[in-house]
Amino acid sequence: MTLHCKCDQTAWNERYFNFHRMVCSPKESLQCIKSFKYSLFMPSEYQDDELHLFDATPTLNLFTYYLLVLVSFTGLSSLLGITSTLDRRDLNLKEGYNEEHYCVWPKDKRRKECEELMKGTDMPMIEIRDSIFHYIERRICQKSSGKMKKKDRVTSDRPIFRLKRRFEYKFHLVGIQVIMLHFSSQYRGVEDLHLVEVFHVNNYVLHIILGKLTYFLNYFCLYLHQIFSKREKKQTKVG
Repeated sequence: MTLHCKCDQTAWNERYFNFHRMVCSPKESLQCIKSFKYSLFMPSEYQDDELHLFDATPTLNLFTYYLLVLVSFTGLSSLLGITSTLDRRDLNLKEGYNEEHYCVWPKDKRRKECEELMKGTDMPMIEIRDSIFHYIERRICQKSSGKMKKKDRVTSDRPIFRLKRRFEYKFHLVGIQVIMLHFSSQYRGVEDLHLVEVFHVNNYVLHIILGKLTYFLNYFCLYLHQIFSKREKKQTKVG
């Protein structure tokens, strides 16, 4: 997956801004979805050993995106003009940008400034914990090792994650506050972009609904993906 060149960072920043506000066009929504290698969506009370339940990588598509827009009423909140943008920054566009200053993983390379950027504004329960980097790191290494010959595998090297963009919104219509962070990973010459979202719902009923919906969408779409994959394999064998 190729990250965007600096010449069109401004255009991509606007695209992502609308995508995360849930008011993005189908064409641009699809472009945003395809730009991410791994995507995780989780409530603020997520458990470190349950991250696989919130891995939307195989299920994030136009259908699930717009279903979430409708069911969560976040799109309506933005259309009515009652969504607050608490933060919107593209660190690549920052004057004097130094990517090493925004290295977040391995943890010993992380600066205090990045620690603050990975938490919600006045909402300490919204945070990106180390378990998320452990999870994505494991996924990246497993996939990379699977493509390499056993004798060429290296266990000492690790992916490097850097913070690229930060968005934070409060959807007042439904009482949802969420942070959306973009991280780049660099591993064995391959650079990818990943999306991590953590949300907190003040409305208890909606909180239960969104939690259940996240589980349902992931399992349902994964089930459909497995069915279509099996059909394709059968058709390939027949052909």
